[in-house]
Amino acid sequence: MDPRDEIQKDLIDQLLKFTPTTEEVQALHEHQDKLQQMDRADRFLFEVSRIPRYKNRLEAMRFIKKFRDKEADILPKIDALRNTSQTLLKSKALMTMLHFVLDCGNYMNQGRGGNAAGIRVASLNKLVDIRSSADRNRTLLHYLVDILQNQKPEVLSLPEQLKGVKEASKISLSDLEKQIELIRNGIRSLKEEVEQHAASQSVAGCGGEAVCDRFEEVVSKFLEQATVNFTYMEDRLKAARLLYLRCVNRFGEQSSCTTEDFFSTLDGFLDSFAEAVAENETRRKRQADETKRLLIQKSSTTKRSMSASSDQLPQVIEKQNGSTDFDDLISALQTGQAFYENPRRPGDKSPKKLSGTGDLVTMRPTNGNGANRRRRDQRNSLEQWQSSRERGDERLGQERAAHEV
Repeated sequence: MDPRDEIQKDLIDQLLKFTPTTEEVQALHEHQDKLQQMDRADRFLFEVSRIPRYKNRLEAMRFIKKFRDKEADILPKIDALRNTSQTLLKSKALMTMLHFVLDCGNYMNQGRGGNAAGIRVASLNKLVDIRSSADRNRTLLHYLVDILQNQKPEVLSLPEQLKGVKEASKISLSDLEKQIELIRNGIRSLKEEVEQHAASQSVAGCGGEAVCDRFEEVVSKFLEQATVNFTYMEDRLKAARLLYLRCVNRFGEQSSCTTEDFFSTLDGFLDSFAEAVAENETRRKRQADETKRLLIQKSSTTKRSMSASSDQLPQVIEKQNGSTDFDDLISALQTGQAFYENPRRPGDKSPKKLSGTGDLVTMRPTNGNGANRRRRDQRNSLEQWQSSRERGDERLGQERAAHEV
């Protein structure tokens, strides 16, 4: 019975394919006196036909060797369904998100039965079908994500919190139940085979020595451990099924809804939700970059405007060397030098006389009002320019501070 596990599963499958039929066994035994003349294949079939219940033993060996593989495959799937259903039932973030979806739906359906008490999971994927009239790339789901970002930002990690949903969407509860049923039948058949063997056990002689068949010993030992493991798997599957039924009822689905349909629908929504979060974040970054670009452009325009204003400063007065000096003008007006034919130069002791006269004459403006008005206009022009430049410097400072922030 291969207690040391030396025979591979593939070899057992091949042996089962070439198990001799009843007619072949009968024909081989009729010619057993010509055994030495038979080829190797016929001699092999003759030898295996002498093993009691040969095919049943091979099937028992195959079941024993595949039991561990089935156990290792089924248990993680059962636990995945159980844990995912339990996570959905306890998820506060999911409940919060569903409340927001329900409020949005009731608001949009006001006057048309918009007073629903709950929503079904299958309705969640319809959020991506409602698009904005202003921007067709924006859906109701993007708007919902914006609201959650401002009011409940912890909900945005929902896809990460429910990452087990994707794995559960690939698991079929009905398939697991079928596999458990097959294991149950296999264990029952194995127990029956042990009972049959015990009833028909015989001692075969070989070279005058009695050899005991160890089939019952090996299989009975396996059945003790396999029964315990199978009971554990069966109990875990029952618990997983109960949690799943609670889950689908909690979210408004029928108990006949399969695990593939339920978890696949929820997984599709979580993928769309994660995409909407990423797209909204990209959109916010793009808007921030555009705002920054406009501030820089506005700051550059202000600098060019200030530079142009400085270049266009009015010439208040021209000195003889071509420079402008308002203080020199005021001094010349106060001393009266501005009214001589040739203004006094530094080092001169007396003013020049007017041409055609022999006396020193202090000149007064012919039109006093006009001269005063020109001086007043010149002074006002300079004061306005200085005030404009101060306001421009203050505005430039504010824009630089905003840009740094």
